[in-house]
Amino acid sequence: MYKYNLQGLVVIVLLLFCNKSTSKQLFAVDVDSTDTCISSPKESQTDNHKNPLNPCPTATEKLTKSAVKGEQQALDDVSRKFQENQKEERLKVLFVDVNSMMETVGSSMDWTANWIDSKFAETEQGKNKAKAWGHINIGWEPRQGEWSNLPVKFRVRAKLPNLENKVELILSDNEQEDLNSLPYETVRPEALKSSQRSLGAAVRFMHASTEHLSSSSRIGTGDGQMYVRSSITYNEKFWSDKLIINLQPSVEYYYSDGLAGRLLIDTAYAINLKNELRFSYLLQDRESYEAATWRNGIYSISALTDKTALIIGATAAGVVEPDYRPEFYKFSVRIRKKAIRSWIFLEFEPFVEFNRARLVDDPINGHIYGDFERDIGVALRFEAHYGFH
Repeated sequence: MYKYNLQGLVVIVLLLFCNKSTSKQLFAVDVDSTDTCISSPKESQTDNHKNPLNPCPTATEKLTKSAVKGEQQALDDVSRKFQENQKEERLKVLFVDVNSMMETVGSSMDWTANWIDSKFAETEQGKNKAKAWGHINIGWEPRQGEWSNLPVKFRVRAKLPNLENKVELILSDNEQEDLNSLPYETVRPEALKSSQRSLGAAVRFMHASTEHLSSSSRIGTGDGQMYVRSSITYNEKFWSDKLIINLQPSVEYYYSDGLAGRLLIDTAYAINLKNELRFSYLLQDRESYEAATWRNGIYSISALTDKTALIIGATAAGVVEPDYRPEFYKFSVRIRKKAIRSWIFLEFEPFVEFNRARLVDDPINGHIYGDFERDIGVALRFEAHYGFH
């Protein structure tokens, strides 16, 4: 009840404020537009309230009537625009208020971040300054013979101001899934099945950084096991900022998989203001792996409009030993569009994958594979952001 009363009070105050400011503007315009005394013969004949002291009574009365009428019209316009803005700001899908849902999620995340951050605050003024942000991705990815693949992904990040923003909290449905894939890769062979999803959480510590070099460490849980990771990021631009090179080597230790290493090479070349070409390469290994795995991809990114992007990609993956041969290919065309609101994105991505299974595992003489099997699918995704970092 108080919520609706407060909303009604806000509407009344805004309308009164708009009424006051609009009337002043309207009056100034009307005075400027009636410097000359012009009245139609019909109006002069039917007007019975002329003032003899006024050199131009008809025009004055016209101005008064016009101002009143214009003021009312302006008030109606303001009210209508206000209602339209309110309608635009609130998005409802069936009976769900999406704005309220995302605001609730953001407020809950902010509360959690502030609760943790307040433990390190020295004064009351230092509390309630933490901010969380993230996104949720709901998709439908039907494939041949599999129509019930409904992946739901989310990711939350929050920095703690009382620790000089050098500590970051990360919560996701499966952080390892992102670390095992390329930056622009979306559809993965098996990773998005519900049976393989697990909650991941990590605390990231940011160390000293320079213009091109930064380092960080994190401790967390993912893939059902605890892990620690220390990484270095090198980022630099060449050729008048047309070429960007990003290197991310890291050393890891997993409770179950043992010592591990990861290297990501991500490059981008700006062809022009609307087109970019990216190449990514990922190499990773763990003690529990029979051999190191590799993954690479090339992507063409084009801005069709200021709200729509087209991403065409090709990806290959395999093992390093005993033969550096691919076991997986993927080709996709993704259309990403900012829709309805600035924080909502829709994606449509048809794709085709080629997988081949190992018939015989022979690390010495080489694995024996079967034929590549084709799998065609399409992905439809709804992505909503909150917090806005």
